[in-house]
Amino acid sequence: AFHFDRDDVALKGFHKFFIEMSDEELGHARELMEFQNKRGGRIVFSATPAPTQYKGPESLTPLSSMEMGLQMEKNIFASLHKIHQKANSHGDMVLTNMLEDMLKEQVSSIKEFGDYVTNLKRVGTGLGEYQFSQNLKK
Repeated sequence: AFHFDRDDVALKGFHKFFIEMSDEELGHARELMEFQNKRGGRIVFSATPAPTQYKGPESLTPLSSMEMGLQMEKNIFASLHKIHQKANSHGDMVLTNMLEDMLKEQVSSIKEFGDYVTNLKRVGTGLGEYQFSQNLKK
């Protein structure tokens, strides 16, 4: 997100969009951790690797960032789905219900990222990216 706020990039709409997406995922993580604590579980943190497509900040473009975001949303969906299947097999209806709400949000996010990837390919670099960014600010 903050890459797009740099003075030599200056695409404020992308900055805003990725901040919002980050906040949404952080909210999901908090919700899962709170649920884990309520159920008497223990939270174990592990490192989250950077996307395999990431080659450093200088290689980031609006399109590559949206493509990485799309892949991350798909990975999150797959992880939540796996947990949902496990909870369902154990008859944990409270957890499955909570996860179903998150999975619905993931489907919407995947669609949104997919649409943005398609449209960024359509508008091209330069002025097209700038106009796209302006639309994201709204």
